[in-house]
Amino acid sequence: HEKPAWIVDGQQRTAAIRDARVESFPISVVAFVAQNDAEQRAQFILVNATKPLSKSLIYELLPATEGELPEQLLRRQLPSRLVERLNYDEDSPLAGMINTPTTPDGIVKDNSMLRMLENSITDGALYRFRDPETGEGDLDEMLTVLKPFWAAVRETFPNAWGLPTRKSRL
Repeated sequence: HEKPAWIVDGQQRTAAIRDARVESFPISVVAFVAQNDAEQRAQFILVNATKPLSKSLIYELLPATEGELPEQLLRRQLPSRLVERLNYDEDSPLAGMINTPTTPDGIVKDNSMLRMLENSITDGALYRFRDPETGEGDLDEMLTVLKPFWAAVRETFPNAWGLPTRKSRL
């Protein structure tokens, strides 16, 4: 009779909770005891064969994420911070209008905004406010361009503003 083997999985989740530096945080745990390596592997596959997180949720979590990230996510971090501010700042003309997991009634898809902002940061009006060495940027300066721009769009096209994409070309 083999001695039960122990495997611990979830290092990324454990690190994220540790780095969050919160007093307490509820966490779900799945545990099982396997009698042999084959059963252990089978259970590991079953536990880890769940549906991955949606891209929208990942992008919504990026603004508050610190630490090592893959290059693709690092490129989206600054645009994600801008989307967050455009969607939640009270003085933003886009407040509550960007569709994210926590703003499901928004009419503008978060991914569309992210792509637009990413392109503007690398090749457009926001380019001059970024640091090419670090990938960071001056959010406040970028928002002094973005908020008036979207306010002008709202004022120029009042009949199309706030409509679903199938009814508006904005």
